Amino acid sequence: MGRSVAGAVGSPRVSADFYDLKADVEALLAASGESMSYRSSSNARCLHPGRSARILKGDRPCGWIGDLHPELARADRSRRRRYYSSSELDITSAARVPAATEITRLPVVRRDLAIVVDETLTFSQLRESVTVAASSLLQELKVFDVYRAGG
Repeated sequence: MGRSVAGAVGSPRVSADFYDLKADVEALLAASGESMSYRSSSNARCLHPGRSARILKGDRPCGWIGDLHPELARADRSRRRRYYSSSELDITSAARVPAATEITRLPVVRRDLAIVVDETLTFSQLRESVTVAASSLLQELKVFDVYRAGG
């Protein structure tokens, strides 16, 4: 696949992997609004039998994702792993057209905050407090880690 650029300024470039490809496929297919899932499969002859999956939109098969078959990868003579994905356009192109929004005059600011709270506080309570305090400035809130001392 090549090189991937990390999200933070000054972060080192890292090699793209299967999960980068999977995230790209999910972002592409998310526009239709249907649920997406994967089913392990070895029916695609160009993909590695143990490292491939059928992509499903709802209950309809719509593509493939996985590592390139070892024989094809050997023919490439590269030591890097190769990844592959495909989609059936009649299913995946049925996307909702996003609504236009005003372009902000200010750049996006991302913050990674560590907050110490009582363990009895639920995420929904925390989200509500932060949302009220941030007002319209907050566009997205994600919890990506939970640390518990001694555990």
